[in-house]
Amino acid sequence: DSGGGSDVWVVLDLERGIHYSQGMDRTDECAVSIAASLVNLAVIEEHSVGLIAHGDREYLLPLNGGSQQMSRVLETLIMSKTEGDNPLAEVLVRYEGQFGRSSSLLVITSSTATEWISVLRELTARSLNVVVVLVDPASFGGKQALDEAVMKLVSVGIPAYVVHRGDALSHALSRPITLNDLPISTQYSKPEQVSASVT
Repeated sequence: DSGGGSDVWVVLDLERGIHYSQGMDRTDECAVSIAASLVNLAVIEEHSVGLIAHGDREYLLPLNGGSQQMSRVLETLIMSKTEGDNPLAEVLVRYEGQFGRSSSLLVITSSTATEWISVLRELTARSLNVVVVLVDPASFGGKQALDEAVMKLVSVGIPAYVVHRGDALSHALSRPITLNDLPISTQYSKPEQVSASVT
């Protein structure tokens, strides 16, 4: 749900240090699949969509709509590499001028840090509709848990969805996480399944 905002910005976090792999499954590939799915949904709902990804280089696709924009997004996602050196907080500050009032901002990250959440809280004060999708690094072999980030997001009123390795996106994105779902690590119990993919 884009919250009624006419424009939708998708920010994909491709910082090198936050991504992990477990067997053939990788957090960055899962995050890219989520980005593609959310952009596709926004295009179907006839929103103008923009994409920001900070990986091996800066990727910025200005707002646009329709099938051509979807094609541009897919081409960009295919080219992008998880080689970014900039933390998510810095990326959000750098591009906050792109986000208009009442826009929707969808952030996809595996970051267990919390500095970026303060930036998002400031953006919500500008009437932006902010939603975060967290790809659980622990389910992909990472050692850090998302619990602190989730608690802070919930405390500032930002909806957060958590995707574990093997989750179906339709299920993982069906409801935001709550404090009752903590600890996040206990929610992952399907190591035999494969990573989420675009359908």
